[in-house]
Amino acid sequence: MKAAAPSCGGGSDRDNGEILYQRTIGDDVSLSRITCPIVFLSPANDFHGRIDDLQEALNEILSPDWRLTCLPHHNHQDTASYEVGTQLWFDENLRGGFEFPETPKTLLTSVSDNGVPMFRVQPDRVESVLAVDIYYTQQGQVDGDPDDRENTIARFWRHASANNTEDGWIASLPLFRTDKPLWVYANVVYPLTRPIRGAGYYYRAYKADQFNVS
Repeated sequence: MKAAAPSCGGGSDRDNGEILYQRTIGDDVSLSRITCPIVFLSPANDFHGRIDDLQEALNEILSPDWRLTCLPHHNHQDTASYEVGTQLWFDENLRGGFEFPETPKTLLTSVSDNGVPMFRVQPDRVESVLAVDIYYTQQGQVDGDPDDRENTIARFWRHASANNTEDGWIASLPLFRTDKPLWVYANVVYPLTRPIRGAGYYYRAYKADQFNVS
């Protein structure tokens, strides 16, 4: 296996209770054997490859070369600028015709001077960044049990506007309460030097002139 781009999966069905499934075809059975470059296409509201499980999957894979692209407010499909990540990943790792930006560095600081949490994003190749979008939510359970599935699909991600500063893009995250968990992630949008066309989910044709790294 030279490269992989699991779509809406790669970290899924961790709560399957069947022993035979757990020992054979569960995603986590294979994760610890993956050494090739891998990009996870994981819509933020997907019922199957839940974004909550991505961190655990990243801790299990052996490959040091990985990326994420997570479309907000979508379940089990992507739009063009996210879906094109597959073609770009294979162009880089199979053909040598592209070079993916590094995963952006992020930092969640406890509070600002007014008591509101702050989130900082430091993207790679800052000179070509088109936009930085930050999403956060308090909907969900830390344990991620099956009864959280419907809530995951309907999860409401709040968008936080980020200001471009010398230290990166910074956004404040106003919260309604402090007794619930907090999930935060960032999307960095880059231009493509030329449009890319493809056929993706459900054979749908698309055209992308930009791409996303989460």
